[in-house]
Amino acid sequence: MSEINIAKYKDDIESATDFMCEQLLEDYDKKTAFDYVIKWNYDADVAEWLVGDPDIVGGDSAEIYHAVADAAKQIFKIKLLGVY
Repeated sequence: MSEINIAKYKDDIESATDFMCEQLLEDYDKKTAFDYVIKWNYDADVAEWLVGDPDIVGGDSAEIYHAVADAAKQIFKIKLLGVY
């Protein structure tokens, strides 16, 4: 299995998660904000914004979509919970 390279999305993932965290932290504490991120799949929203819906785009986009979503979830975890 080859490694998926999402380096070109790094800045966009950071920007999207920053924006979402700012919005959530206006109303919630960090733990509650992270729970909200997980409950409503904000990591998937970031992936869809950046890669598109893999069912529509097709090709390798599904693998890239999931890699971007995983990266976004990790960034949310770091920003909101301080956990690596």
